Amino acid sequence: MSKTTNYKRMERLVKEYRQSGQGQAAFAQAHGITESKLYYWLRKLGEPTCGKAESATEKPSGFIPVSTTKPASAKATSMIIRIGEGITIEIPVSCLR
Repeated sequence: MSKTTNYKRMERLVKEYRQSGQGQAAFAQAHGITESKLYYWLRKLGEPTCGKAESATEKPSGFIPVSTTKPASAKATSMIIRIGEGITIEIPVSCLR
């Protein structure tokens, strides 16, 4: 298969994937390609990576944007998020914008 033919095939498959609403693994298996190959072409052809759904058929990522402000105290070294019991996320202040 020539490079041009392969490029056009993968371009078509990426377009089909974006419209399918399927997960990458299921789509790749259904079309006889590896999941890593699909992932590669999604990135090569400009798949958005910000977590926003591209069309109404895609499921949202489930992430919720969080805005932060500078800590009130200069002594603050991290932001701590507690989710339920036993789940704690600690983010160093140096990582916050």
